[in-house]
Amino acid sequence: MSRRGRREAGVPLCEDGTGRVNPRREVLDVLVAGVRRAGDLRGVLVWDSGAAPRVVVSFVHRSDSAAVSVVADYRDGRWWYVWAPHGGAIVPVNATDAVPSTLSACRAALWELVP
Repeated sequence: MSRRGRREAGVPLCEDGTGRVNPRREVLDVLVAGVRRAGDLRGVLVWDSGAAPRVVVSFVHRSDSAAVSVVADYRDGRWWYVWAPHGGAIVPVNATDAVPSTLSACRAALWELVP
């Protein structure tokens, strides 16, 4: 997505302090924006020291603490959404339905975790 397209979509431009865009952060911010548009999910970008940044996703109206984590990983020349921590591939980021497919995968995984 171009800088102009990101700005128009309300996705923040994530520069790394050097004026360059951090591609991992950019990919994860697109996912967070998709989560925010979904009415049944909530998500937050988590940065822990020593660990890859990840988006933690859970259901909005559930009181339990079931959550799944998605990271961005560069594999075979392109970015992928993958499960954290084991790295199982979900979908390539450049797929036209990358965010909806990732959110559907998150919903399915969350339903497996909910008693």
